[in-house]
Amino acid sequence: MSRHPLILALPAMALLAGCSTVEGWFGREPPRPAPVAAPAPPAPPPPPATQLNLAPAGLDGRYAGTLRLARDAARTCRPASIPTSATVANGQVAMNLGRFGSAEGTIGSDAGANLTGTELAGQVSFSGNRLRGQVQRGTCPYEVRLMKRAGR
Repeated sequence: MSRHPLILALPAMALLAGCSTVEGWFGREPPRPAPVAAPAPPAPPPPPATQLNLAPAGLDGRYAGTLRLARDAARTCRPASIPTSATVANGQVAMNLGRFGSAEGTIGSDAGANLTGTELAGQVSFSGNRLRGQVQRGTCPYEVRLMKRAGR
């Protein structure tokens, strides 16, 4: 039995026509590979580190007292004393001098803080229920003497 030359030529014609298989030539295409997913975007950067509360326990509360002009201050420095309050919470101290300005600082593990603010800068430290230190208001040095208020 002889084969028809056209039947023998079908595979060759399919290859010439761009079909990779005989099935493709008859209208059936092989399955296509699944699309490759795009790589995941990079993870967002971590949030900035929050400042740790290194202050010794028991300092939180309200303090009140005065700033007194240091003995070695120039005669032009006024006023001689300034009523002052301070609030301590979560390792932060905020000192308020009313119309004479304010200052803030972070309390360290040594119970000390560097204060900076409007018209005022200096260092203070906590000891028991007392807040003591030295601050500079303009060119005038003041001594800080505040006491913690009871029940706060």
